[in-house]
Amino acid sequence: MIELGPVTVTVDSPSTRILTWSQAVERRGAREETTPLMLSIDVTDEVLQGPPTPESSVDNRLIRLAYHGWRAELSPSERRAHATLSLAGDAERRGPRRLQSLLRVLAQTMLLPRGLGLHAAGLTKNGQGYAFIGPRGAGKTTLARAVPPASRLGDDYVIAAQNDAGHWRLHPTPFSGREGLAAEASAAPLRAIAVLRQATETRAIRLSPSEAAARLVPSVVHAGQDRASQEAALACIDALVHAVPVVELALTLGGPAIDAVEAAL
Repeated sequence: MIELGPVTVTVDSPSTRILTWSQAVERRGAREETTPLMLSIDVTDEVLQGPPTPESSVDNRLIRLAYHGWRAELSPSERRAHATLSLAGDAERRGPRRLQSLLRVLAQTMLLPRGLGLHAAGLTKNGQGYAFIGPRGAGKTTLARAVPPASRLGDDYVIAAQNDAGHWRLHPTPFSGREGLAAEASAAPLRAIAVLRQATETRAIRLSPSEAAARLVPSVVHAGQDRASQEAALACIDALVHAVPVVELALTLGGPAIDAVEAAL
């Protein structure tokens, strides 16, 4: 099983390649409240072109998803999905990437309206979780590299989600960035989100909910372009920024990131 925060995906496929790639991203850790998803995947040698960003449409209770290299149909109520993944081109290199993008989009669709996938570095300290977002080069990987795996939730993709009690928690995922940094920390209460930018002096400023929402949107993993998905994502962002502090963090190389965030709360 593949653990994507509170979504647990079981993959079935007649393709040994798909099963092997799935096993490579399995992550076993302390499980909390999970939503199971049964995913069956067929493969094709045909090229599945575009779209350049994931697209979604809703037909009754079925959500149809499309992206470059795969197509999928998801039934959230039945917690089942079926996908077709292309093995055209350099399958050994592109196939695992296509599978990962499929898993991310399916997880994000299942998470709404109570959770979001974030392009972020996730760290833990004293049992609390901290998400660091920002554009490429802002310092997310540098921060993740500076802590041991046991304090690292991820260096590229983490999940923020509400549990049944309504509390926001930060979850690890099995997907790493280009450096492949290992992440061994378990989910933790989400203490704060920091918007990174490089600076010559370390300083943190707390943002208003409206400012925080605008800064958070670019880091949210795409959830689909149908109106229902977009409205659910915006509602989730609004709930998140009203419940969890968001700060702008100007950070020097090697600066005390978490301590600076705490000082602004």
